[in-house]
Amino acid sequence: MIFEFFMLAAMQILFGIDNALFITLEANKLEESKRKFARNLGVILAGVGRVVLLVLLLWGMKTMVEPFFSVDTENFKGDFSLKVLIMFGGGIFLIMESILEMFKLSGQVDHAHGAAGDGPAASLSKIVVRIVIINVIFSVDSILTAIALTDSIMVMVGAIGLSVILMIALAEKMAMLLQKFEIFTFTGLQVLTFIGIILIGEGAHAGHIEIMGWKVEPVHSVWMFTLVVLFVVQDLCLFRKHSLKKRVAEKH
Repeated sequence: MIFEFFMLAAMQILFGIDNALFITLEANKLEESKRKFARNLGVILAGVGRVVLLVLLLWGMKTMVEPFFSVDTENFKGDFSLKVLIMFGGGIFLIMESILEMFKLSGQVDHAHGAAGDGPAASLSKIVVRIVIINVIFSVDSILTAIALTDSIMVMVGAIGLSVILMIALAEKMAMLLQKFEIFTFTGLQVLTFIGIILIGEGAHAGHIEIMGWKVEPVHSVWMFTLVVLFVVQDLCLFRKHSLKKRVAEKH
């Protein structure tokens, strides 16, 4: 049981990295005095949401994964369950939200200089609700995996509780990083856009979707990590270039 607990906790934490990134970026839309409260409240409520999702899945697992309608035409085939629709909805939301935020920031932030504009502050309640909803969407796969690994509800709830505590600390560190180096905000939004694409791909794979005879396969996580590294290297190069220009300007 102890091994299962730590294995599930590690899995929840790994699945929670993208959650922490989304939480940090969403909380940064608020006034600075409200950001920490929003991050902590969002993570705690999301943890409660995960437990509720766990109970609902244990009660109605078949409802979640069994298709309730199918499409079978010459050019398109697919089985649509509640899980598939949730992943589609979450992926589309992440892509649209990230792209819109990048467009918004492009009018307020000089990407090469990392200087943020002020912009209007968002509503605290709206941000917290969005954090909770996306966190629960991110958690669907990890909760289903947890149910497959153990029969103990206490182990699963304990793993979720530990991941919530660590996610609060992780979101705090990410917030400090983005506040110090605001240029990485764009990197975070690019990563979230790709995560949205991954969610849609995984949903399409779970629904056995075929488009004109081509069966949709999920995007391998290796590609995600490769892109993250490339995004970070790109921003580090831009940051170094700006720092060198700033030093030369200060000397003159």
